[in-house]
Amino acid sequence: MKPYTLFLLSLFLACRIYAQAPIAFERYYDFGLGNAEEGTCVQQTNDGGYIITGRQTVNLQTMYILLQKTDSLGNVEWMKQIGSQYMNKAYAVRQTNDNGYILAGFTDDASGTDFVCLVKTDSIGDTLWSRNYAPTAVYNYRQGVDVILTPDSGFLVLAAYVDQSDTMWQSMLIKTNSIGDTLWTKKYINQNGNTPCNVKTTNDGGYIITSITNPSSNDNNFYLVKTDSLGDTIWTKTILHPNGMTYGSRVTTCTQQANDNGYILAGTVSLLIDLTQADVILIKTDQFGDTLWTKTIGGVDADGATGGVLQTTDGGYAIAAYTRSWGSGGTDVYLVKTNSVGIVQWTKTFGGSLDDDADYIIQTSDGGFAISGMTMNWGDGGSVYFVKTDSLGNAPTGIAFINDKMDLQIYPNPSNGVFNIRGSKTNVQKIEAFNQLGEKIYESVPENFQDIIPVDISENPSGIYLLVIHDTNGTTLTKKIIINH
Repeated sequence: MKPYTLFLLSLFLACRIYAQAPIAFERYYDFGLGNAEEGTCVQQTNDGGYIITGRQTVNLQTMYILLQKTDSLGNVEWMKQIGSQYMNKAYAVRQTNDNGYILAGFTDDASGTDFVCLVKTDSIGDTLWSRNYAPTAVYNYRQGVDVILTPDSGFLVLAAYVDQSDTMWQSMLIKTNSIGDTLWTKKYINQNGNTPCNVKTTNDGGYIITSITNPSSNDNNFYLVKTDSLGDTIWTKTILHPNGMTYGSRVTTCTQQANDNGYILAGTVSLLIDLTQADVILIKTDQFGDTLWTKTIGGVDADGATGGVLQTTDGGYAIAAYTRSWGSGGTDVYLVKTNSVGIVQWTKTFGGSLDDDADYIIQTSDGGFAISGMTMNWGDGGSVYFVKTDSLGNAPTGIAFINDKMDLQIYPNPSNGVFNIRGSKTNVQKIEAFNQLGEKIYESVPENFQDIIPVDISENPSGIYLLVIHDTNGTTLTKKIIINH
């Protein structure tokens, strides 16, 4: 066997072994010059990788749903743009039983009318079907903010809508079957209006909905709605802010049922007269929504829980937030770990001198944490920011590029053999591709470095290949790519 063939085979084995090891990293993802990308939701997938959704803003008139799949190391396997030529965004993604994905968000048309949008894809992100929901003509603004899988293989979408008769945002549940057909809808009307944040399944098979009241003003409270499995209201609870203060939250995993059947909420508490004077707020309730304790967390500048809260495997809580009190400058991603009664055990910050923000947090199978959001420090025009930590919140200091040796993106991957190499700081000198027998099946020498270099090896059969990229500094990057015809 040729020495280079042995080298390539060893790389395949090393990649497989390395992917199984616990990992911590920071990544950014930038899919196009001048575009702004944001990762509004992240989930760990069955293969140990991650699925991230959000948005890619092309210009003031065009925004696509962004869906990207990474391996366990944060390397891009594929990326998809989903939606019309107008405005589209996804707030939530879940992996389905067939290893595909379901996304909830919004889409609009040429008239500017917004619709709740539900999109089902296969395992490589290709759209199988999409549904737009507009309950009646009088509902002018609508968006899906969360989605969960139901035991009957259907979906439950939490949506926000505005009824033109009162112009206030309200919350709605839309229950569908497995192909997105509506089975029932339920509205949850608060006299002061309410903008929904998230929905979670509760231990009794019902649901808990969290929203913010008074959406047209700064005088906001938390509003909980507990329903049965059919969406019928069992109880509601308004958690009032202290005098002179206001509560706030984002569309995120801001509420979760705790091990004692109560609920944990995270958001932001600010001064009514100065919203920049803000802290993280953590609220624990009993099973009926009555407050047991409240904790505020923060420093001398503005801090707030924008990425949600979850109960950790040790019974404590982890919060994804932003901070201006600590970090490298601007807003930084702020990861806070508390014990079971909200006392801070440790905090970590991530980011650069410009703004970085957290949109979503999960605890991963190795006990660490994964946070998706947006960074203004790397890429251009705003990029998806992805931080994976160990169980103590540790990750490498400073950004690590998408691939370790070069600032390159290779996408889509898997593909039909036609894909792109994108980079901004590395001069590519030569590109080679090899099959699993070590045979070279492609070579290209770009005349001048381009921001995006297309590669076409589609004449080769489906399978795993190795892409070898050489730069002018003598650095070599080897990347596994997959062809699916």
